[in-house]
Amino acid sequence: MPETGSSRGLELADLRRVQWLLGGALVFVSLGSLLFLQVGAWSLLVAVLLATGIALVRPDLPGRLPLWVHRLAFPAVLVVFASELWLTADLFQSLVHLDLLLLLYRGFFYRSRREDLQLILLGLFLLIVAGVVTSSPAFALQLLAFAACALALLFTATIADAADPGARARRLPLFIPTYARSRPDWIEGLRWRELARRVARAFDWRLAGCAVLLFGCVVGISALLFVSIPRFDLRDSLFLERFALHRARTGFSDTIRFGDLDEIGRDTSVAFSMDVSNRALIPSIPYFRMLVLDQVLPEGGFRMSPFMRRRLLARDYHAAYLSGDRAAAAAPGVWTFYLEPGVSRYLPLPGRFGAIRFRGLQRLEYDPEDGILALKSDPLSMTAYRLEGVAFDGIRADPPFRRRWQAVPKDARRVGVDTARLELSLPVDQASAARLSEWADRIRARTPGRADPRLFALEATDWLRSRHAYALSSAIPQGRGDPLVRWMGSTAPGYCELFAGGLVLLCRSADIPARVVVGFKGGAWNAYSGSFTVRNSDAHAWCEVWDGVGEWIRVDPTPGAIPMAGVAAPAAARVRDWGDERGFSARLEGLRVFWYRRIVSFDARDQENLVRSARDSADAARRRTLELVDGAMRRLRGAWVAVWKSAGTGAVAAGVVIGVLGLFAVWILRLRTGGLVPGARVQARSAEGRVRREAGRWITVLRKRGRWDSPEEGMPDLRMALLTLRFGRSERWPEARRWFRSARHRSGRRSRRGSRSG
Repeated sequence: MPETGSSRGLELADLRRVQWLLGGALVFVSLGSLLFLQVGAWSLLVAVLLATGIALVRPDLPGRLPLWVHRLAFPAVLVVFASELWLTADLFQSLVHLDLLLLLYRGFFYRSRREDLQLILLGLFLLIVAGVVTSSPAFALQLLAFAACALALLFTATIADAADPGARARRLPLFIPTYARSRPDWIEGLRWRELARRVARAFDWRLAGCAVLLFGCVVGISALLFVSIPRFDLRDSLFLERFALHRARTGFSDTIRFGDLDEIGRDTSVAFSMDVSNRALIPSIPYFRMLVLDQVLPEGGFRMSPFMRRRLLARDYHAAYLSGDRAAAAAPGVWTFYLEPGVSRYLPLPGRFGAIRFRGLQRLEYDPEDGILALKSDPLSMTAYRLEGVAFDGIRADPPFRRRWQAVPKDARRVGVDTARLELSLPVDQASAARLSEWADRIRARTPGRADPRLFALEATDWLRSRHAYALSSAIPQGRGDPLVRWMGSTAPGYCELFAGGLVLLCRSADIPARVVVGFKGGAWNAYSGSFTVRNSDAHAWCEVWDGVGEWIRVDPTPGAIPMAGVAAPAAARVRDWGDERGFSARLEGLRVFWYRRIVSFDARDQENLVRSARDSADAARRRTLELVDGAMRRLRGAWVAVWKSAGTGAVAAGVVIGVLGLFAVWILRLRTGGLVPGARVQARSAEGRVRREAGRWITVLRKRGRWDSPEEGMPDLRMALLTLRFGRSERWPEARRWFRSARHRSGRRSRRGSRSG
C-alpha cells in the first residue's frame, strides 16, 4: 500500500474534508445570487450563511443534534412553505424561501454523494432563477464560480467514494442516513492548518493546469453554442416570473405624493442606459417622459385620473412592435433602451417616436394621445426596447383632447362638466380655490398677451421662481387647506414636484388645461461603453400646458431649467447639461451595458453582425500577417546580400562551417549526459508507461469479471494499489509485481503476459 502519513498524497479522510469544504463554498456562491433578487429573505439568508459557516468551522456540531431534529426537519419545511404560500399568495417568493430552507439543512448536516448532488441542484435553482429573472451581469461570474465549485466537488466525491468501500451502504430507516446523525470518521483528528499543508504538498500544478484548460474548453464551447444556436427568450419558458408579485419604486407609479421623487433622487443607482446611433442627436438637456398625472389629491400630490386610466387600459396590446407618430418617423437615429428592474412598468420615452420594437412579445398598454407606454406589470428583469425616429421638441399633438375642449362652451367648462376630462380639476376647499384665483388674476394682469396660454405659463413660472428657491427637501407649512396651496403662499424652498404642481394649479385657475409629467431629466455619457446613462437621482417632474390650439407644450418651472420647450435658452443653458462619466464605477456600468448588448439582447441580427465582424477581423489579421512576413523576408534577404557583398564568399563559408561544427559538439555533449534522444530518462519513462498500462489492464479485467467491488478481505487494498499504479506518482508506487500477482489470483485466470515492474 502507498504511504499515507508522510507521502505527498491525501488520505481518504482528507478527501472527505475537502469535499465538506467544497460543499460549503457551493452554498456561499449560490446565496450570492440573492443579492440581485428582491424576495425579502435577508433574515433567512443570514441564517443559512451562519449555519453553513459554523458547520464548516466546527463540523462536529451537526453530529450532536438528536435524531428527532432530522425526523422533523422536512415536515417543518413543508409546513413553513405551505403557510407562506397561503398567507402571501406569492409562489415565486415562497419557492425561493423553500430552496433556502433546504439549503440550510443540506449545508449544515453531513452529506453523502446523493446529498451533494441535491445540494448542487438546490444551488443551481437559485442561480438560474436569479440570472434569468434579473438579467444581472454578475450572473456570468456567479455561473463560472458555481460551475468550478460543482465540478471540483463532483471530482473529489468520485475519488473519495472509489476509495471508500462502505460509501454506498450507509442507510437507516425513516430516510435518515447514518452520516446525518453520527460523527463521520474524517472529523477525528481534524486540524485545518495541517489539512491546508497536506493539500499544498499534494497539489499538482500539472493536474491543476489540465483542469483549468478543460474548464476553459467547456466555457469556450458554451460561448460558441450561445453564438450559434437560434435566439429565444428564456424568460418566456420560466413560469416563475408570472407568479411573482411585481413591485416598483413609489415615485414612478400612477400616484405621487410630495417627496416621493425626492426619495428616489437620493438613489444614485442606474435607472436605464441608452444606446444611440449618433451621439450628436442627444439634446443638451434631454427629458424622458414616463407618465402623466392629471388629478389633484386632497392630501397633497397627483395621480392618474380614472378617466385617463380607463383610456390607457382600453389600449391593450400583445406585440413586439408598435407604430407611433408618422411625423416623428422621419427623424434620424435609432435609440436602444435598457431599463433596469424595479424602476417602473411605465417606459421612459424621450419624445414622440416613429416605432418601437421589443426583444419578444410583450403585454403592453399604450395611449398614443397622452404618450404613455407601459408594460402590463412591473418587470423583474431588465427590459430592452428600441425606438426608431424620435422627436425631442417637447410638443405633443392631442386631437381627441382638442375635440373635447372645443365641444364644451367656454362658460360651461366648469359647470356641469367632468373637469378631469378637461384637465381643469382644482382643490375642493373654497379657501384654497379663492387664493389660486387671486394669484392667477395677478399673473394674468402682468401677462402681455392675456389670451396666450404660453405667455401665462411663462409668467406663472417667473412668479413661482421669484417666491421659492429650489431645494432637495422642503417642509410644507402647517395649516388648513390644500398642502400645495399653503406652500405656494409661503416663501419656503421646494423640489420639482411642488414647482410642477404649483404651475398646474395656477394654469387651471386661469382656465388653462395643465397636468404633471413624471420622468427623468439629464444623464451622463459613459465614455467606456459609448452609451448614455440615466440614474434614479435624475428623476424629475415638470408640466404640460395646453396651448389652446391643439398641442401640449412642455413647461419646466423648476429653477435652473429652460422654462418652456421651443423657447430660446440663454447661452449658458445651451451648453450640454450632461458630461462624460469616467472612473471605476463608469467601467462597471460599461460592463453592464456590454452584458445587455451582447448577451441578454443578443438576437439574430447580432449573430449576423458578429459573424460579419469576425470574418472582417480574420481577413484583416491575415493581411497584416502576410505584410509582416513579407517585410521580414525582404529585410532578411537584404541583410544577407549586404553581408555577402561586404565579407566575401570565403568569410561566409567559414562562418557556416564553424556554426555546423558548434551544433555537432553540443549534440554530442547532450547525448553523453542523457539530455537528448534515447537515454536513461526516456527508458525510465518507457518502463513507467508499461507499469501504468498493466495496472489499467488489471483494473479492466477485475471490473469485467465483477470482482472490482467485491467486499472480501484484501480487495480494498488491491483497488487502492492498482489505482495508485495507474494514476499516482511513480515515487508513491507500491511494489508492482506483488499487486499484479494478487490481481491475477483474484481474477481467476493467468495473465496473457508477464508483468514487469518499473
